[in-house]
Amino acid sequence: MKKNDRKGIRAFVLYCTNNIVQKSIQPFLYILAFSTFGIGDALTGAFLMNVKGVSAESNAFFSQMYSTHGPGMFIVFKLWITLVILLLVFLSYIHSNGKDYWSTNGFVAALAIGGIMAFQANVQAIYGYPFMSPSTIILLFLMLVFVFVSVGECIDSHVADRKMDRRAYHGNTSYEISKSGWE
Repeated sequence: MKKNDRKGIRAFVLYCTNNIVQKSIQPFLYILAFSTFGIGDALTGAFLMNVKGVSAESNAFFSQMYSTHGPGMFIVFKLWITLVILLLVFLSYIHSNGKDYWSTNGFVAALAIGGIMAFQANVQAIYGYPFMSPSTIILLFLMLVFVFVSVGECIDSHVADRKMDRRAYHGNTSYEISKSGWE
């Protein structure tokens, strides 16, 4: 293989890791969180209450909503809450100018995993299998949020430090060029 071919392959791999992976993971996580925490939990929760009764829902607010407004409004409200949470997380990410990339991904990933746990518990309850208690799911979710967001903040601060080190090493080249009369 020629040296130029290796440089081309290396440049392509760097492009893929820097642009494609970082830009495509976040939308995937948002879709996964909406699918599991929103759609999956809402549909299986409504089906669980339809099969086992309103008392099967551990949250008194949602069981009251199901009994007064029906399964359709219950599902719509859970989807709306999920959209609001994801929108607030996205607006927080936009407000940070992209500096909180990994901490945002950590929260959305924890939300998706929490949705998977709730979905699984609902399905197990529907079929009469032993399932994880809602308080355990909430506790695990909060622990995941803490761990994932903390790790994400460490990665974000490391990335920011590396950018600052590169600027300190190379200096402000546009200022130096304009200062030297090459305008």
